[in-house]
Amino acid sequence: MLRISRYRFRFHAQDPIQLPPFPGSAIRGIFGHGLKRSVCVTRLKSCGECLLRNHCVYSYLFETHLTLAKGDNAPQPLVLDVHQLQRRYEPGVEFSAEATLVGHANRHLPYLIQAWQRAGQRGLGGENARFELSRVDALDFQASQWQKLYPVDRNVRELPEPFDFRSSHDQTIPEQARIDLLTPYRGKRKGRLVTPASFDIQGFTVSLIRRIANLQRLHDPDYPPCDVPKLIHATADLSLTDANLKWREWTRHSSRQHTQMQMGGVVGGFSVSGEGLRQLWPGLQLGQWIQAGKNTLFGLGRYQIQPQGIENE
Repeated sequence: MLRISRYRFRFHAQDPIQLPPFPGSAIRGIFGHGLKRSVCVTRLKSCGECLLRNHCVYSYLFETHLTLAKGDNAPQPLVLDVHQLQRRYEPGVEFSAEATLVGHANRHLPYLIQAWQRAGQRGLGGENARFELSRVDALDFQASQWQKLYPVDRNVRELPEPFDFRSSHDQTIPEQARIDLLTPYRGKRKGRLVTPASFDIQGFTVSLIRRIANLQRLHDPDYPPCDVPKLIHATADLSLTDANLKWREWTRHSSRQHTQMQMGGVVGGFSVSGEGLRQLWPGLQLGQWIQAGKNTLFGLGRYQIQPQGIENE
């Protein structure tokens, strides 16, 4: 279905750090700035004006629509997960953020490490609160364990191979599952944002299937594609129950557009059941790591899924 890698970046605060209520914009901003400072040779403000954008790591990860395709159907191969961050960290306290790299993007991990180092030197927020990258761990999906990747004692360790989610299928299928939206899910349907009132499991799952297919097509093209029509057809056999959803609004400042932008979405939980889970379970599991909906580079669309009944196949 798709090959992904998951990394945890551990930091130590050097100054008092105060984060906004939803830190996704701040973390994305400082990390993106660090990456661009690390790789950009032209120092142009806009990647769209750069003749090197098709060969640039920053453009590939952050401005994907400029390098691979035009429009919104060019999902970025980098996903940030910041939902566990707290509002404040005192000097010396450890904190962490996680990231998923899809397919060929895994080869760019060394640039991400360099970007976090630069970001820490520059500092977060108006106070330029500094932090230091202390460790990078890679997730062993099969063992469900984190393994130290950086720093290494002597020899430089080879980058881990992306995990093949097709090989992760076990022989059990849940009769029902609970999905908790941990950060705002910002989905669209017929050009309008999905609200708690308009949220439905078919729309959520179809959007996720198309996201997986687009990620595979653009960033893991050597991997066998999934059968999109078959999976979309299976969504008709899903049922949503016990929904407890609400709208959570948050605002971020866009330095590019010099304005405040509303970035709200749906949070809460619901249960999903039905025969469609037989075919859609692997994709729903994968979605926990690539996140769902729009603005995943800000940390939106993070969810967890838990089986609530197992049926032996």
